[in-house]
Amino acid sequence: MAGQPSVAAGAAHLSLHSLTASARANALPYALALLNAVAWAFYSNLARRWGPASGGGGVPLFVLATGAIMAAGALATGAALPAVSGKTIGIIFYVALVVNLLGYVLWERAMRRGNLPLVSSVANFIPLIAVFIACVVMGTWPGAMIWLACGLIIAGAAVCKLSLAQR
Repeated sequence: MAGQPSVAAGAAHLSLHSLTASARANALPYALALLNAVAWAFYSNLARRWGPASGGGGVPLFVLATGAIMAAGALATGAALPAVSGKTIGIIFYVALVVNLLGYVLWERAMRRGNLPLVSSVANFIPLIAVFIACVVMGTWPGAMIWLACGLIIAGAAVCKLSLAQR
């Protein structure tokens, strides 16, 4: 895709100093992201032990409630809303129903009844697929940093799989 803009092309300087400066300037979002990562890790691992093997769970309700809270927050802060068009509505429904709701429901089902090593290994590739879908939608090509990140994800998945195979 010559001539196209590049995702994560390295236009901004990335360093430990810039990361810590950004975290200090935006402490609340970073803290909430960390809290979310820890909570999701606990939920994913404990849902299998504490929840029934069958049955729904709270994920659909959680996703809908989170969306409503985020929409209310956006309206309350006066955030700019996208222009309403057929394409915008289609994207919103796709992200809400396919990506979020279906993704979380399938993840919960896999964590409760699936083969955990296999689910964990396959889950590492979902961000890679998402990056490439985003690149296609945006009409761009991944930059060197994206390729590096993809390589690190694949290497991490391989290390995880090897460590599980050795048990």
